[in-house]
Amino acid sequence: GVPMAVGQDDVSDGKGWLLEEVIVTAQKREEKLIDVPISIAAIGEELIKDADIQNMNDLSYIVPNLSIVERSSGNQIISIRGIGNGIGSSPLVGIYLDEVPVSIVQGLTMDLQAIDLQRLEVLRGPQGTLFGQGSVGGTIRFISNGPSFDTYEGEIGVSAYNTKDGDWSKNLTAIANLPVIDNTLAFRVAAIYKDNGGWIDQPASNTEDANDNELSNIRIKGLWQASDQLTVNLMALRYRNDAGSYSTTNVGSVTDSNYQVVPVNGLDLPSTDLTNDYDLYNLVLDYDLDFANLTSSSSKFDGKNTSSSSSLLLNLALPPILNIPPETVFGAFEADLSKQINGFSQEIRLSANSEALDWVVGVFYTDVDEDVESGTSGLYIDGSPFGPVSMGTKSTRSSESVAFFGNLSYQISDQLVMAIGTRYFENEKTSKTLPFEIVSENFYNLSSKVSLSYEMTDKANLYFSISEGFRSGGFNFGSETTYEPESVLSYEIGAKALLLDGRLSTDGAIFYSQYSDYQNNS
Repeated sequence: GVPMAVGQDDVSDGKGWLLEEVIVTAQKREEKLIDVPISIAAIGEELIKDADIQNMNDLSYIVPNLSIVERSSGNQIISIRGIGNGIGSSPLVGIYLDEVPVSIVQGLTMDLQAIDLQRLEVLRGPQGTLFGQGSVGGTIRFISNGPSFDTYEGEIGVSAYNTKDGDWSKNLTAIANLPVIDNTLAFRVAAIYKDNGGWIDQPASNTEDANDNELSNIRIKGLWQASDQLTVNLMALRYRNDAGSYSTTNVGSVTDSNYQVVPVNGLDLPSTDLTNDYDLYNLVLDYDLDFANLTSSSSKFDGKNTSSSSSLLLNLALPPILNIPPETVFGAFEADLSKQINGFSQEIRLSANSEALDWVVGVFYTDVDEDVESGTSGLYIDGSPFGPVSMGTKSTRSSESVAFFGNLSYQISDQLVMAIGTRYFENEKTSKTLPFEIVSENFYNLSSKVSLSYEMTDKANLYFSISEGFRSGGFNFGSETTYEPESVLSYEIGAKALLLDGRLSTDGAIFYSQYSDYQNNS
């Protein structure tokens, strides 16, 4: 089923409660949900509030075929229809905030907050033609409310709750719409602060509720109607998240949420400190050319993910010739990891629609730099320091890509519509891991999609599609060995309908996907 917005008609006419017509932009133009030949979950603003969806993890509880493994606050593995893993060159599910692609680097998740949203869209299946790399399994789109010229308005929300056998959590939200110049300039601010209590204990370090976290998120949007043809949208977002520990425990009883460790000679282990911070900036120019709309979206993003932890390595089977007792316990103390990403993306597209023909063409460019540092500051034997030891690695990776894409929909008859889309992608990647030399590799891909949709009635639609998804190749860590791009070919047949005089919405699909060159550990 597809969650849809609900509105109340005048009950005096006998209609009662009806489902409203939902408009989505899954194909980068406004269309009725029932007409789009894609399996989509479209969640409106009221349902987001009623279901208390606060972030990506909450979204998985109400959207079929979407699953999320949260390794720590803001660090997630997202899967749609079973496609998604934490290994490989990039995420398998594309994440967008308005016009900004935020699923750029594997292992650095930008934890989007569901505050002041107009709509959430979950597009199932490969979306390689219009959303490109990172959309092998599908695409999740956070579409936020924009500034309004109409009136000053604001909203403040406070909530608190307690987790059984855990700690208290507190949330504070604030939203404000600020018109400045009539029909010309307006701003909108949405902010949230969360102090989330944990529920996982670490007995070895005498720590309770270790997986707590504290985050702040503020988004500022500006709207300037420069002329009748030109609209300028600006967005700036700042996110900060400090977490106490990972949200996972070792294998054991489902009723026991403790980390099971073996402290040696009073050594208090383990302990962990995690941070996940990012800043986003986006400028969108939209110009009406009469025959088409010209859109330019420029984005800059800076993110940093760090972890500082203590860990313990248990008994090792040592050969007797080393003259070391076999029960000796070796340990590594203070393992640090820091990952920083800086990137820029630019998309320019031209889109038009007419009675029989809708089309979109565009170009998309990204330039991303990723710096990773890891180190171990000391060694222990039987819980006692064993000399000052410092080991570490530093790697720098860059990825520069350009893609040309197009999508065409042609209305063959009043009921039958055919759509064809394609995307050509080039990616140059460079890797430098000390003390290895710099290596560079180019990857290429051409992915396409074709679909047919048949309007059985004005409230029922049948569609069939064949689509390709892909993600680029990459380098194995600490070596010059590369691995090839990954691809998937998916076949889908589905139907959408509004039944019972518009009171029931149904959406069903059957799909088959075939993988090639799946990226995973070997």
